[in-house]
Amino acid sequence: HDVGFQLSFVAASALLFVFPVIEDRLKSVPNPLGIRTAVLSSLTAIIFTLPILLWHFGQVSLIAPFVNALILPFIPFLMALAIIMLILSVLWTTLGFVIATAVMGLSYALLRVIAVFSALPFASVLVPFPKFFAVVLAILLIGWMILYGSRSRNTII
Repeated sequence: HDVGFQLSFVAASALLFVFPVIEDRLKSVPNPLGIRTAVLSSLTAIIFTLPILLWHFGQVSLIAPFVNALILPFIPFLMALAIIMLILSVLWTTLGFVIATAVMGLSYALLRVIAVFSALPFASVLVPFPKFFAVVLAILLIGWMILYGSRSRNTII
């Protein structure tokens, strides 16, 4: 019943199993600065978590793909800084604190970007009959995965 777990599990599963297939099919599309990868991974996670979002919240974010593509390139850097901060804080507290300040600053900047975009009046829309559309979309996604999975297995054999 934990919505956060459901969203995390489905997004991670989609990124592990579906994203590589989609990215492989779109290798011919240029990938300057990793933009294609950021947009595709964001769209994959959004599409596959959409049934859960519709079921529990009844609305769809219209700006999520854009904002995710905007902030996603900074996440690995933020995570690396956080790991460095943890290690340094054990070895040298003062230097760990300095790195922690950078982590907090970058986190704050990313959260401000999210807050600014989410405050836009067209950021999300309420969906009529959200549970109906959640079920239909889930069935379509599962059907697509079954069809695509059976086709890809047949081409491999």
